[in-house]
Amino acid sequence: MLNAAAAITYDLPFVTMNLKDYKFIPGLTLVAHNIKPKRGGMSL
Repeated sequence: MLNAAAAITYDLPFVTMNLKDYKFIPGLTLVAHNIKPKRGGMSL
């Protein structure tokens, strides 16, 4: 919810895989994505 509040405050789209968790928030612009993280975490 904190990230969603920041997106509204700064008038930015909110990118999430969980649209159902945020679709009820007025003023929030949702963008769906389906990018899954790689197994094993980040590699530098």
